[in-house]
Amino acid sequence: MNALKEEQAVEEEEAQEVRQQIIELNMTIRSQRTDVAQIKRQIDNLEREISSLKREMEGKERPARVRNLMDVQRELNEVRVLLSEYQDVSEVVAHQKEKLSERLEQLAEKSLELRQELEAAELAVRHIKDQYHNNMSEKLQDIERRINSILAEISFPGQVRLILKVENNEYGVEFKAKIKHGDFREIRAGSGGEKSLLSLGLILALQKINSTPTYALDEIDVFLDSTNSDKIARLIKNASRRSQFIVITPAKSVYLLKRADKLIGIVSPSPRQPPFVIEGPRYEDDTDDEDESEDNEDNTEGKDDSEDNDAEDQTHENKDGKEKDDDNNT
Repeated sequence: MNALKEEQAVEEEEAQEVRQQIIELNMTIRSQRTDVAQIKRQIDNLEREISSLKREMEGKERPARVRNLMDVQRELNEVRVLLSEYQDVSEVVAHQKEKLSERLEQLAEKSLELRQELEAAELAVRHIKDQYHNNMSEKLQDIERRINSILAEISFPGQVRLILKVENNEYGVEFKAKIKHGDFREIRAGSGGEKSLLSLGLILALQKINSTPTYALDEIDVFLDSTNSDKIARLIKNASRRSQFIVITPAKSVYLLKRADKLIGIVSPSPRQPPFVIEGPRYEDDTDDEDESEDNEDNTEGKDDSEDNDAEDQTHENKDGKEKDDDNNT
């Protein structure tokens, strides 16, 4: 009986071991089935990749040499190792890039501010240039009007034109004159007498705008006939109420001499003797009464001219006239 029980126990143990082995085999079979399924999926994927590669390779030539897959994988692993070594360097570069980007944004903002300031400065410069150009043009028109008025007083058959020129950012004035019915042309194209009258008209026009204490004129009547000499003598006589005029002229210039307040001559008795200076009496002749009448007329004309000037010109001329009167009284 005991022997049967022992034999039965042994058989049960063996049966248990067999069952355990069966379970393990089932698990192995199940695992292998899973592996087989994965392998089948991999095979399917590879077949699809092969089909796709075949389609891509259609019409292309096969390389003469195809590298071994193991060699390629080994090189790829080496590259991965190198890239891992440069990981820290990449982080430093990324940090520097971020700092440089911030600096670039700051510089862009500063550049925009400077560009706006530059545009504002250029606009201000253009405004100043336009204002200067307009003021100069208005002043030249005023001078032109005064010159033509003076030329009209002496019945000069012509007109002048003052043109503001700008070349290479430099300003200049072009002085042109028209005689009778001709065209406006440069003053150097005129005769000696025309140049003298135009130059004197410019001087007297500027004197009315902004006079100086003293003017010195040298032989202004050399190219003028007696009629024009008498006319410019009257103009200078009238202008001498605002400034002092020193006129250097030959002794034969009767029309200038007879209207002078004081005569100073340089006399040379002979070529061997040195010249000396003498102060002569006021020139007098039969035309004194006519001169007095003309002076009164000039006074009236001078008043009319002064009424045309602006308040600043009037103050300046009155001040100069007062100083001149004080000098004459002294």
